[in-house]
Amino acid sequence: MKIGIIGMGYVGQELAKAMQDNELHFSIEYYDPFIDARLCIGALPIIAIRRESIQELRDCEYIFICLPTLLNEDKTPNYSAFDDIFREISTILTGKTIIIESSVGPGTTEKYKDYLENQTRFTCGEDFYMGFSPERINPGDKLNTFQNTPKIVAGCGRVSYLKISNLYCFLCDKVVKADTTQEAEAAKLIENCQRDVNIAFMNECVMTLGLDRIDHNKVFKLCRTKWNWLNFKPGLVGGQCIPVNPYYLWASGFSEYEEPSTDILTMARRVNEWMPNHIVRVIHSLMNESFKGKDILIMGVTYKDNADSCKGSRLFDLQSELIKWGTKVDIWEPKGRWRQMESGKCDVVIIGTASKWVQEFIEDKGLCDLYKKDLPDNKRVLIDLPGIVNDYPLDYKYWRLK
Repeated sequence: MKIGIIGMGYVGQELAKAMQDNELHFSIEYYDPFIDARLCIGALPIIAIRRESIQELRDCEYIFICLPTLLNEDKTPNYSAFDDIFREISTILTGKTIIIESSVGPGTTEKYKDYLENQTRFTCGEDFYMGFSPERINPGDKLNTFQNTPKIVAGCGRVSYLKISNLYCFLCDKVVKADTTQEAEAAKLIENCQRDVNIAFMNECVMTLGLDRIDHNKVFKLCRTKWNWLNFKPGLVGGQCIPVNPYYLWASGFSEYEEPSTDILTMARRVNEWMPNHIVRVIHSLMNESFKGKDILIMGVTYKDNADSCKGSRLFDLQSELIKWGTKVDIWEPKGRWRQMESGKCDVVIIGTASKWVQEFIEDKGLCDLYKKDLPDNKRVLIDLPGIVNDYPLDYKYWRLK
C-alpha cells in the first residue's frame, strides 16, 4: 500500500515510523514544503522516498497532512500552507483518502472537503474520502507511544470513517470514533489548552508567592497531600502545539461568546508568555547588583526534556530577555549546534531542562568549575528550572522553579 505524507516534522516522522514497524507492507513517500527550514531533522529514522512535489504523490492511496500549525504576527491562525497544499491535492484527488493529522480549528476539515468538491466536482464518500485524526505524539515519551495512545478518528461520512479507521486499526491498539470532524478537531485543541491553562495557574502562583518570599515548592508539596489535587507543575511552555492551540481555539468562536467572559485562554497565554521575564527578575533579585556584563550559561534548551528539537523552546526567549539587560549568554545543548562549553567563566548557571544529557553532565562533572574561579560562593547564582540539582554549596544563591 502506498502512503503519502505531507510534512515530515515530528508528527510525520512518528506516523511513518509506526507504519515502518508494522507487519503490513507500507511504501512511504513524503513531500515537505518546510524541509529546508527544519533545524534538527537530521537523517530520518525511517525508510521513505522524498518527493519534490505533491504531483509525485499521485499514486498514493492515502495522503496524510502533517503540516505545522502556524500563527500570523497578530496571533491569528495561518492556514496559507494548507491552502497551497489542498490546491495541489485537488489535481490528483481521484480515489484518494485524505487525512488531516495537524491541529486545526473546528470546521477546517469540512472547509477543505467542500473546497475539493467545488474544485473537482467530485463527491466525498464516492470519488474521494476525507477525515481528521489528531496527532497525540509526546516526543521523548517511551511510555505513551503512537501505538498505545488511543487514536481519535472522524470521517466526512460513514465510508470515509471506515476507510480511515480500518487503516489506523493496524497501527494503534485502540481507535476512538468521533461523530464529527468538528468534535475531533475541538478535542485536540482543548486537550492542549487544558494544560496551558493549568500550567498558567501554577506559574501565577510562583509569581505571587514570590512577592511574599514564600517557597512555592513547599506550598505545592503541602497541596499534594490532598487526594484531588491535580499535579500540574510550573514551567516554560514551549513547543509547536500548546503555545499555539489556544489561538486556534479562540479564533474558532470562543472570542464571540461573551457571557460569561471566555478570556481565560488569552489570560493563560499572557501568563505563560511572561514567565521568561519573571525568571530574569528572579535572577536579578538574587544577584542584587547590575546585570550588565555578567556571564550566564544556559544548560539544555530543547523545548522539553529529552526532546530532539529546540524549535519553539521558550529558553531562547529567556536568553533574549537576559541579553536585553546587558548580559552575555552562552548556551550548551548537544542536540543543537551549541556543543562546546567553556569552564570558569560564569556568574550565573541556568539549568534549562532535565534532559538525560544535562543530568549526566552534572553527575559526572558537577557545576562548580563552570563559575569564575575568583567568584566567591555567595556570589554564584544557580537557577534550577527543572529542579534536578540536590547537591550544591550552601552559600550559592539557589532558586528552583519545579
